[in-house]
Amino acid sequence: MSGKVRCARCGKTFKPGRSSQTLCDQCEKQERAARAAARSSGASGVVRAPTASAAPVRIVGPAANLLDPAASSGVTTSAPPPDTGLYGSAAIREEQRRQQQRRDEQRRAEERARDEQRARERTQRFAEQHAHDARHDHHGQPRPAKPAPRGPQPAAAPRPPKPPRPATPQFVMTDELRATIEARYLELAQPVEFDGIRTRIAAELSVPKSHVKQAIAALRARMQLPSWWELQSYSGAETDLERIRMAYLPHLPVPAVGIHKTLAEDLHLDPRTVYQGIRRIRAEMRLPQYNAPEAHGDPPRDAQANAQAAADATPESEAQPVEATQAASAERPAEQESPTDEARM
Repeated sequence: MSGKVRCARCGKTFKPGRSSQTLCDQCEKQERAARAAARSSGASGVVRAPTASAAPVRIVGPAANLLDPAASSGVTTSAPPPDTGLYGSAAIREEQRRQQQRRDEQRRAEERARDEQRARERTQRFAEQHAHDARHDHHGQPRPAKPAPRGPQPAAAPRPPKPPRPATPQFVMTDELRATIEARYLELAQPVEFDGIRTRIAAELSVPKSHVKQAIAALRARMQLPSWWELQSYSGAETDLERIRMAYLPHLPVPAVGIHKTLAEDLHLDPRTVYQGIRRIRAEMRLPQYNAPEAHGDPPRDAQANAQAAADATPESEAQPVEATQAASAERPAEQESPTDEARM
């Protein structure tokens, strides 16, 4: 058995060695001695009467009434022993817990010892490596001894101040230089100018490009010269352009508003193509893109009366000014590709 029980005689807690053991080792020893004495006295054949002074054996414990019928009379002879300690499976679990605790403490002590040993080894290796690095360089060669500290060095002589940079003279555009730029531009812009013409003139004459652009812009505004992107707005065929030219020239100098639609119907071409062709023709002839409104004059009285009557008969929500209609028809062609910053001048 692994559990603990109470002695049936003295009430002491003990761990029995066999399942039938009910007395502790001390009481069992006394019981064996008493039995041996009784056997020895019975063998001599002398029967001794019990003396009055001999105290009867008293059985105490939870099962005393089974062995001593007098104990069941309900007379309490003495107080039961105190119920302390654990018994049975609870005592087994407590013992296992204590054993596990002792094993855990032993394992932690071993781990602490190993950690301390590793720390000592690391400290020793670090000290050895540091001492080796202090004596040798990275290539294993002994390091030379450090030179003695130098004395105070003399102060360096002050550097002479740098001479100031000469001021860049401001460029001045003269009348002769402006005339040279204009002449060179007119020479290169034949038949029309090209992209990069201002950069070329600035490099040839050693003039800042900004001044070249300003001079050329003033010249083109004064002479109303067409730019290269205005002449490249037409994307149709050259044969159609000549047909448009032959049909448009008779209507100059002041063609009617919406002439491109009339010519498109006569030539069986797209109105957008005719509009672009007229724009190129006017640019080549150095004419403005649009005529001034005053050049067209007042419309005839009959046409004015018909327009007024149509305006009176048309609701205000649907009526549109004639000038707005003409401007909308002139602005129908898609926008051309935007020129470069240089060609805008």
